[in-house]
Formats: sequence, structure tokens, C-alpha cells
Amino acid sequence: MTAILPEFHPQVYEKFQGGFPHLHKYMDAMFAHKNFQGTTYDKALVVEAWKVKRASS
Repeated sequence: MTAILPEFHPQVYEKFQGGFPHLHKYMDAMFAHKNFQGTTYDKALVVEAWKVKRASS
């Protein structure tokens, strides 16, 4: 996918290169919410799991 993304979808590719700031803002808000306080999974674990999953896709 990386080989063809810059060629066929340059705007999407630029967004990927810039990271996912909206996702990180969403996660900050989500984990700050009272319903997520004291849950089994912390933010760092979820972010790491997403990175591993994205890398294996």
C-alpha cells in the first residue's frame, strides 16, 4: 500500500505522514473520561497495540 499511496492518493499520503493528531486528541479525551478511569487498559498499551496491528496489516 505504501508504494502506491503517494502516487494515487497524495493528499491521503500526506495525512498519513503527519500522523494522526485527531486520533490522539480523541484518545486523550476518551481516557480522561470518568468511565475509563481504573479500566484494565491504559492509553500507552492501547497505542502500542494499534501500532503493532497497523504494522502487521
